[in-house]
Amino acid sequence: MRLYDLIPVKSAVISSLQEDDDCRPIVNRHLWSAMAKSDEFIEDMPFEQIICTLAGARFATSETECTCVAKMMCLTLPKSDILPLVTVHSGLDLASRCLISLGLFFRAIEERCKRRGAPPPRFYRNVGIMSCKKCDMDDVAQHFTNWESYLGENFAL
Repeated sequence: MRLYDLIPVKSAVISSLQEDDDCRPIVNRHLWSAMAKSDEFIEDMPFEQIICTLAGARFATSETECTCVAKMMCLTLPKSDILPLVTVHSGLDLASRCLISLGLFFRAIEERCKRRGAPPPRFYRNVGIMSCKKCDMDDVAQHFTNWESYLGENFAL
């Protein structure tokens, strides 16, 4: 199934609405709702699927905030080791690793803390928030813990 097939409107209409800055958030929320209800595997447009899923976050203050988190996911998830290392990673890479690790791999962070003496999750949360602020992603920093929870609840790995 294709992403735009989830809404009973011609794909061309949805595509044109996606190009309108005022309509795009509404379309994304409808797509997110349809994705949540569907049992079908959606085979196309992975970035747009992430954006639509993030558009369901009611705490997000803007479409830009959702787009930033989507880019953080796309930047981090393809890597073989996504856990943050403050001595190696910096800037957006560190912020992304902190958010994605806490949201999707919280147990791995806890295990590193227990077994290897790594810092606890709250350390990575604070580092992630500060890194987001340094990267001028104040909305993401403000909602960092919300995003952690949202990612963990909406993206099953």
